[in-house]
Amino acid sequence: MQNKKQKIINALQGKSFGKRNGSCFKIAFLLVLLPFISEAQTDSASTHYFRLPIRVSFGSQVVGFPYQNLFNAFNPYLSAGTEFRINKSEKHRLCQTVNLGASFSDEIGTKLFLNTDFCYRYTHSSGVFGDISLGIGLLNQYHARKTYEFNSSTGEYDPVSDHGIFGVMFCYGMSLGYDFSRKTRYPVSVFVKNTFYIQSPYFDNKDFSIMPQSTIQIGLTFKIKKHEK
Repeated sequence: MQNKKQKIINALQGKSFGKRNGSCFKIAFLLVLLPFISEAQTDSASTHYFRLPIRVSFGSQVVGFPYQNLFNAFNPYLSAGTEFRINKSEKHRLCQTVNLGASFSDEIGTKLFLNTDFCYRYTHSSGVFGDISLGIGLLNQYHARKTYEFNSSTGEYDPVSDHGIFGVMFCYGMSLGYDFSRKTRYPVSVFVKNTFYIQSPYFDNKDFSIMPQSTIQIGLTFKIKKHEK
C-alpha cells in the first residue's frame, strides 16, 4: 500500500573529509599567524585600529551533551564574527558577540548558522582570561546524504534538491585564553572554547525535535590596523 504522504529518506552515500580537514588545519594556522605578521614592523605609538575586532575560530562539532564525545570524532567547525563591548572595565568585561559559521559532518550533515552571545569575561593583570556566555542563533541544516521523495504516481523514490531545514539554537559556552595586549603591543587574544547548544528541530519534528550538540574550538580575536593617510 502506497503512503500518500511525501517522505524524505537518506541514501547510503558517504563523503570523505580527509582532504578538507587538512586544508582547514592550514587555514587555521595561517589565521593565527596573520595578526602577528602584519604588525611585525609597526610602531605602536603611531598605530590606530578599527574599534570592532575580528573573531575567528576553528574546531570540531559532535552530537552529545556537555563534555560528551568531544574527542571521539572530528567534524570541522568554522566561525567568524566580531565583538561589541558593553562596559569600559578591562578586568570585568561585558560584551556581545556576533558570529557566522558552518560545521560539516558525515553523520548529521552540513550546518550554516548565525548566532549572538552575551558574554562576561574576567581578565587577570597577567593577560589570562576566562569567560562564560549565553546565546541564541538561527541555522539551516542540510542532509549528510542525497535526499529522495516518494512519488505516489510511480511508486518510487525520486531524488530532490536539498534546501535544508531551518531551525534555532540556544548556546552556553565557556572559554579560557590569553590577551597579548596586556603585556605586548599586539592587539591579539587567543582562546580555547567549549560550547554546548540545543538545536530544534532536527529534520524530523516527531523523532528529533531537540538535538544536543557540543563544540571545542581554538580561536583568536584581533584588531585590524587603519591605513594612515
